Amino acid sequence: MKSYPSVHTQAVVLKRSNFGEKDRIVTLFTQERGKIAAVAKGCRDIKSSRLSTLEPGNLVDIYLIVTKGLPILTQAKLVDEFIQTKQSLKKMKQLLQVLEIVDALSVEEENWEVFQGLSNILHNLNTLPTHAQIKSELALLVEQFGFQHVSDTEYQSVGEYVSSLSDKPLHSYDFLTLKE
Repeated sequence: MKSYPSVHTQAVVLKRSNFGEKDRIVTLFTQERGKIAAVAKGCRDIKSSRLSTLEPGNLVDIYLIVTKGLPILTQAKLVDEFIQTKQSLKKMKQLLQVLEIVDALSVEEENWEVFQGLSNILHNLNTLPTHAQIKSELALLVEQFGFQHVSDTEYQSVGEYVSSLSDKPLHSYDFLTLKE
């Protein structure tokens, strides 16, 4: 029987999608490996301890088994769920925008600066930041990915800039906008 290496690290859950009857594919951003998609087997089962742990925006301690295909997420422990952020529609909208921007720009490679920048934004969103603080931290995060600062481009917002870089529109802003 072949043994596969295991990985223990902290990660931010970027997004998730259902796979099969009880499984989920979770996209994570880690410090050591950048963006990773992993299979969380059985996490949609009502008895699963990972059911609420693998929600977007959560900071988690994870154990992965690296396989030939997608890594298998065997354990996940909640480090911080940023509860204050998730109790406000405005902050939740900002959180989803941040997660979508990181997902659109990230690749599978070590990126300690981006992980720290993302962690800082998540912690600041959980407190009482101003819109200008979050906007400047997002611009810095885009710069940490290796792109030029938003103020040095012709784009008016970080969202427009990221949309042009990833060649696809960002949907998180529209997702939580109240229509009259």
